[in-house]
Formats: sequence, structure tokens, C-alpha cells
Amino acid sequence: MFAGGPAANAQELLARNSFEQVINSCLRDFTMTIIDTPPANSCADALRIASVAGYSLIVSRRHKGVVGDAKVLANQLTASHSTVIGAVMNDG
Repeated sequence: MFAGGPAANAQELLARNSFEQVINSCLRDFTMTIIDTPPANSCADALRIASVAGYSLIVSRRHKGVVGDAKVLANQLTASHSTVIGAVMNDG
């Protein structure tokens, strides 16, 4: 499912009940649902999406990510009511 182009009111769109309904439908109807978000350190979209989905996976770039940053992000995700299910390091 393609999200479309950038939106000036992204946080407003993510706060809508219809967004939660779409995510809940995907989680219920499919074996696996992967939601690719913008980097969490550059915008709040990822935290909002993770809180709706209830689960998150931290992905970090090799030689770019800092362990301390990943730990801070994990704490932020947990505080947003998202269970961190793991972490992946890629060559991105």
C-alpha cells in the first residue's frame, strides 16, 4: 500500500481514527504487516505509527547508528506503548 507524497499535515492524518482502522485491519487480516517509516530521529511520524501498531523493530545503518541513540529510541517507543521486538543493522 503506497502512502502517497509528503503531506503538510502528516501528524493530523496519523491522528485520525481512519488511520488506526487501516492499521488494525492489516494486523488482523495479514500474517505479517511491515510499515516503513521515516527515521524516528528526524520526525515524530515513526513514534505515532509505532504506538498505533503496538510493535516496532529498530533498523540502524552500519557505521552510522549509535548504540546510545538506539537505546533512547527504544525507550521512546516503549513510552509510546509500542513493544520493541528487536533491532536490525543493515549496510543501507
